[in-house]
Amino acid sequence: MNATATAPTIPREEWAAHPRFRTQALLLGSHANFRRVSRYLIDKAAREELVGLHALFERWIAAMRSHEAYEEGKLYPYLVHRWGVSLDEARAGHEELHVRADAVVAAFESGARPGGLADDGDGGGDGGLSLIHISEPTR
Repeated sequence: MNATATAPTIPREEWAAHPRFRTQALLLGSHANFRRVSRYLIDKAAREELVGLHALFERWIAAMRSHEAYEEGKLYPYLVHRWGVSLDEARAGHEELHVRADAVVAAFESGARPGGLADDGDGGGDGGLSLIHISEPTR
């Protein structure tokens, strides 16, 4: 870590005002897109509009895994070195996503209809897709 650096504490709602935000926001745009696709998948599953949903989910999760591989292999090591921050929570979130995604794939492969996962824990009746919902990050 840079001996003179301190971890930034800029609230998320103020990020866009930073002069270099537009050149550094690529990954944040990816996150917004992942959340949009997540909501779309959940909405379709909740309405039992399942045609093509499995294929879309698999493409979406492949993109997510590629993105997180970049974060964990390049971005996180840089942030840890530069700012001395812990990214354990982010890594744990990726691990949880893998577990939940595997449950959704298993439901698709078993031919389960929405609500078909044994108690997906959310009561959403969406075949477990809400298990993979990506919420807005908190700070």
